[in-house]
Amino acid sequence: MDRKKPKIGSMPMPSRKISGKMLGEDSKETAWNVAEEVPVALSYNGETLAVLVTSPNDLEDFARGFSLTEGIIEQADEITGITWQWRDPGVEITINIPARRSERMDVQRRTRSLVAASSCGICGMTDFAAFEQDIVPVAASKMALDHAIVTKAVEAFVQGQKIKQVNRSVHGAAYASEDGDILFLREDIGRHNALDKLIGAMMAAGHSMTDGFFIISSRCSFEMVQKVIRAGGRALVSISAPTYMAVDIADRANLTLAVQSGKGQFFLP
Repeated sequence: MDRKKPKIGSMPMPSRKISGKMLGEDSKETAWNVAEEVPVALSYNGETLAVLVTSPNDLEDFARGFSLTEGIIEQADEITGITWQWRDPGVEITINIPARRSERMDVQRRTRSLVAASSCGICGMTDFAAFEQDIVPVAASKMALDHAIVTKAVEAFVQGQKIKQVNRSVHGAAYASEDGDILFLREDIGRHNALDKLIGAMMAAGHSMTDGFFIISSRCSFEMVQKVIRAGGRALVSISAPTYMAVDIADRANLTLAVQSGKGQFFLP
């Protein structure tokens, strides 16, 4: 199998074609598009905080979204610069933030060992206090969702996952308008990463996260809910099942949570 590395300053594509043989009597030669994944080091003001495995696309969006949803910054304009460079075997992203935020980053480093892949969000934490965070309501009451609009948005979301159509193995996250139109969509091998990329893209565009609703293709676990809450979202639609903790946190934060329970059917826990 050809495994050429990209040149310095260039990036691999999100999918890579490999060759092989079919299992069975024919054993014929065939090809398959598989998802690419690369380690990405996130450095703030010259200090590395995290090394995560992501799809090699929309990395600036990922850096923005991760910075917000992990609580390193509180608003988009606190990021004063983002640069990246391919360093075999992965990517180094440098994010510039105000010095006062470096103190918060140091707390993150002490409470969580962020050398991770696309696993559960609690992995790497070293202190229960880091997990038990205050849940701040996103609004005084939950947002109402219309069944027809949600159905329309989910159908468009599934059709819009272009990378998944090629390699069949990435997660997606999208933001739909109050009318059900998909405004932003991002994909990644990691479900958390896909959501961070989506949030980062919206941050870069200066788009409100309160007038529409988020959609995710993956299991709706507690950290996915937390990321939407930290971004200021008011509603989340999940195509996959939720965990009880996700339901509980969403309820405490007045975040509307809808889960697809069948084709065209959605459950509101």
